[in-house]
Amino acid sequence: MKNKGIEELEKRAETGDVLALFELGEKYHTGDGIKIDEEKAFSYYEKSAEAGNPRAQYIVGKYFEDGKYVEKNLEAANKWFEKAAKHNNADALFQLAQNYSTGRGCDGDDKKALDLYSKAANLGHAKAQYELAEMYNNGFGCDEDEEIAVKWYTESASQGNLYAQEELGDIYYKGSVGIEKNLEKAFELYKKYVDQGGWKGSVKNRLADMYYYGQGCEQNDVKAFELYKEAGRFDHYAMYSLGWMYEHGQGTKQDFTAAKRFYHTAAEQGDSNALYRLALFNHYFDPELGLYRHNLSKAKEYYEKAIANGYEDKDRNLDKLKKEMETYFVIEGTVSECSVNKTFDFVESEENENTIRKDKISFSFSITGSEGYSVKQENNNLNIFCLQSGENNQIEESYIVKRELKYNVSTEFSAVLVHAVNHHKKIRFVISKTELEALSESNNNSKELDDITISLLQD
Repeated sequence: MKNKGIEELEKRAETGDVLALFELGEKYHTGDGIKIDEEKAFSYYEKSAEAGNPRAQYIVGKYFEDGKYVEKNLEAANKWFEKAAKHNNADALFQLAQNYSTGRGCDGDDKKALDLYSKAANLGHAKAQYELAEMYNNGFGCDEDEEIAVKWYTESASQGNLYAQEELGDIYYKGSVGIEKNLEKAFELYKKYVDQGGWKGSVKNRLADMYYYGQGCEQNDVKAFELYKEAGRFDHYAMYSLGWMYEHGQGTKQDFTAAKRFYHTAAEQGDSNALYRLALFNHYFDPELGLYRHNLSKAKEYYEKAIANGYEDKDRNLDKLKKEMETYFVIEGTVSECSVNKTFDFVESEENENTIRKDKISFSFSITGSEGYSVKQENNNLNIFCLQSGENNQIEESYIVKRELKYNVSTEFSAVLVHAVNHHKKIRFVISKTELEALSESNNNSKELDDITISLLQD
C-alpha cells in the first residue's frame, strides 16, 4: 500500500507538475517511502526533463551515458547535457566539458571543453575548477598560464578537492618561474589531503618527509613514521623509509630485525636505497648483535643490484668489497665446543691510589671449517689447522697465534661464539691471505696474525 505522500505526488504528476515528476523519480530511485524501481524512476525523470527541468535533464543524460537500466547512448546523453547546460546546470556543464575533452559521443574539442569548464567553475563546481586549472597548467585549448591555473587549483582545493590539494601542494613545494616556493603552504595542502582521507601513498610520503626534515612545519619523527606506515607495504619508498627509521631508532624504538624486514620488502620492489642498505648490513655490520660481520658474497649481490637499479655508489663500497674478497681467506664452519669464563681482579689504579676492578674474560672454542681448515681458540691463543685431504683429516700444519685479546674484543668474540652455539649457527673467520701465506712460508709457528675478524653467518 502506497503512503499518502506518494499518492499526492502521483496526482500532481498526472497534471504535468514538473517538480512532482522529478520527486517521484527521486523516490523510486532511492526507495524513499516506496520500493526501488529504476525503470519507473527513469520514466519520471524523463517526463520531468521533457518538461524543462534542468536537473532532470542532467540525470537522464547520466542514465544514457552510464547505460544502466536503459540502453547506452552517448549521443543521446550529450543531447540532454546540452539542454541542461543551457540552463547553467553546473553538473551538466562539467559532464559535457569532460565529453568534449575526451571525444565521448562527440568530436573532441579542447576549446569547447575549456569554455564549458570555465562556466561550471564560475558556478562553483569544484571538479570543474580543478579541470580548468589542469587545462591552463598544460595548455589544453589555451596558452599555458600557471597563475590562472593556481587560481583555480586554489578555488577547488578550498572546497576539499583532493586532486587540487595535491597538485597545488606540488606547485608550492617545488616552486617555479612564476610561483614562489612556499613550504608552509605545501605542508598545509598535503596535510588537508591526508586529513580528508586522501589515499595516495606519494602524498603521504611527501608529508612524512616534511615532518622528518622539518620542512614547512616543526620536525616530528613520530608523525613521519606513522605516515610512512599509512603509505602501505606496496610503496617501496615508504618501506625503505620505515627500514631506515627502525634501523636508526627515529620515531620508534630501534629494531634491526624490523629494519631488515622493511628493507627486504622495499628491495623486492626494486628500491635501490634498500638494496644498498642490505649490502652494507652484509658487508660491515651485524644489526642483531651490534657486531661487525662479513657475508661478502651476499653483500656483493646486493651492491650490484642496487647499482643496476640506479644507486650511485659514491663511497665505492663495491670496489672495496671486491678488493677485500681478493685479499682475505674465509674459513666457515660450525662451533663444536665453546666455554666462556669471566673473572676479575682488583688492581691499583695508575691514575690514583684507589683500587679498581679489572674484568678478565677467557674462553675456548673449536670450529671444523671448510676448505680443509679448522680453527681452535684456547687460552687466548688462536690455532689455525690446515688439514690434509682424505678420510682421516690429519693435521698437516698448525699456526699458533699469540694474540692478547683486550677486554672489549674478548667480549665481542665471546658474544658471537655463545650466540652461535645457542642458535646452532655457523661462524666465519676472515683472515688476511697475505698473513696466512706468510705463515705457510715461515718455520716459526708463533708468528702473530693481526688481521682477523670473526662473524656469524646469516641464515
